[in-house]
Amino acid sequence: MPIGYINLADEISSKSNDESIRNSFYKEAANIYYNRDIFDLALKYSLEAKALNNIGTTYLHNNKLDSAITYFKNAIESSKNTKLLSLKVISRTNYAEALAEKNEIAGAEKEFSYVESLLENSDDPSLITRFYTSFSDFYRETGRSELAIKYAEKAKSNSKIKYSFQNRHYIKPNP
Repeated sequence: MPIGYINLADEISSKSNDESIRNSFYKEAANIYYNRDIFDLALKYSLEAKALNNIGTTYLHNNKLDSAITYFKNAIESSKNTKLLSLKVISRTNYAEALAEKNEIAGAEKEFSYVESLLENSDDPSLITRFYTSFSDFYRETGRSELAIKYAEKAKSNSKIKYSFQNRHYIKPNP
C-alpha cells in the first residue's frame, strides 16, 4: 500500500471523531509498517496503545471507571498485533484492575488468568514480578488470602532483588 493512501486514511480517520475508527487505523497502519520493516513508523502506532493506557490510568485514578475501561479496551485492541509482550500484559492488567474497581470480579479474574498465560512466554523477571504483585493485591483486596499469598510467593521467587517486592508482608520469614 503506498504511503499516500495511509496518509489519506489517517486524515479521514482523524476527521471521523470516532475513537474506534481511529484505533482501527492505528492498528492497521502499525501492521503495515511493521510487515514492511518500517520500524520507526510501526513504533509510532505502538505508542498509540501506550497513550491509551496512560489515559485509562488517569481515569482509573480519578474513579471514572467506565472511561478507564473504554480506554483500556482500546489499548488492548491496539496492542493485539504488536510483538511487545509487555504492552499486551500492561493493557490487560490495567483492564483487569479497572474491572476489579468496578466490582466486576469475575471479569477481572478472567483477565488476570489471561495475563498469567501471557507471562508464560516471558523471561523478564521484572515484568513477572510486577504483575504477580498486582495479582496478589487483587486477591488480597477480594479477601482471598491463600491466592494472595500464592502470587506474592511467585512475585518473590521472580524478583531480582528478593526483598524489594511489595507483598513481602504476606510471606512468613524463614527461621
